Amino acid sequence: MKNLNFFKDKFLYVFLFVFFTVMFLAYSYPYENTFLALGIFGFFMLVKNISKYKKINLLIYFFILIFIFYFTSNLFLYNKSYKLDIARDVTKVKEKKAVLLVYRGESEKYNIKTETYNIFNSNDTIKKIFTPFVLYNKKINYKRIGKSNYINNTLEVKNKLKYSLSDNYKVYLGYLYCESYIEEKIMEIANEGYKRIIVVPVFLTEGKEYFLLKERIESLKLFNISIKYTSPVWNSEKIINSYIKKIWSDVSKRKIKDPGIIIIGRGEKEQNRIEYINSVRQNLMFRKKIKEFLEKKLDFSDRKIKLSWFDYMKPGYITEIDTLFEYGVSDIFCVLTEPDVFNIENSKMSIKIKEKLDIPEGVKVRIIDGFIKDENLINELKKRIEFVDLQNWSN
Repeated sequence: MKNLNFFKDKFLYVFLFVFFTVMFLAYSYPYENTFLALGIFGFFMLVKNISKYKKINLLIYFFILIFIFYFTSNLFLYNKSYKLDIARDVTKVKEKKAVLLVYRGESEKYNIKTETYNIFNSNDTIKKIFTPFVLYNKKINYKRIGKSNYINNTLEVKNKLKYSLSDNYKVYLGYLYCESYIEEKIMEIANEGYKRIIVVPVFLTEGKEYFLLKERIESLKLFNISIKYTSPVWNSEKIINSYIKKIWSDVSKRKIKDPGIIIIGRGEKEQNRIEYINSVRQNLMFRKKIKEFLEKKLDFSDRKIKLSWFDYMKPGYITEIDTLFEYGVSDIFCVLTEPDVFNIENSKMSIKIKEKLDIPEGVKVRIIDGFIKDENLINELKKRIEFVDLQNWSN
């Protein structure tokens, strides 16, 4: 009986330590402090009795318990994650076309339900195993930015596009990684009776998100509904001009004559896979055109304009900024040339620059927000929608 009580106590301490530590990592205010206190209490009780655990069998027993409770905690998080609402209930058929504007999506504030849903519905096994730590990292990123204005920016684009198109189209807005998910919006469109849908991804290249978008829509297995896609905007002169305007606006208003420019592309994690090679090429071609224009039309110095990558690929932007320090550049502007850039991505760049670089006295490194919502984008999307619509529909 004494041994049974001993194991019951230790079982409880391991549970308190593991489960509530995981909950602390995953949840934000107002729960995180309570979970942290319970986790610390469990850990303290384990450490307090550590002298009793020196038998190898007991140590193995506790390690097994830790793994069991860790994965049980992950399952608990999955059970509490976001649930898609994709019920089918078709109303009267409509002759107009639906336009679904698609962005990657960044929630206004940290949302554990959608973040957990994204992890468990990805193909990344490592992320699934380390779910609590991925969530904690995301939570910290949101604490740094406070609140994201990403959703408001995309709504602005949607409203501008809606007023630029004729009454033959109804515009919807969906996201890959936050509410309203594309699956929900597609079903909403279908339920409202639309048989023809034009999906408009606001992506620069045919990369990971572009293929994921198609895969997720096709997985819905919709019958008697025709879906067309506009292409990513990497080959758009209008979008190139938008970035040139952004860069020139920031440089000229500060009256800087000889700036350093870092033009950053979002890298592909699996850049050597056949389907992603085009994405890398498209990204490079797009940024090279921006660089050429800055050199030839605005007389920017060739050696002070650098092309780099945000993640996964080399050269990284930290390396290229460091190179510009050697040239004695006093003002450096960094722009991530993705029309749907996250607030968190801009924040990460700023933090990494401060942490990784020893910035010389008098040198200023500035981040230009790469999110595009101007008339160039609206006109480009409008042109692509109308072009796709002119092609034959299957129904």
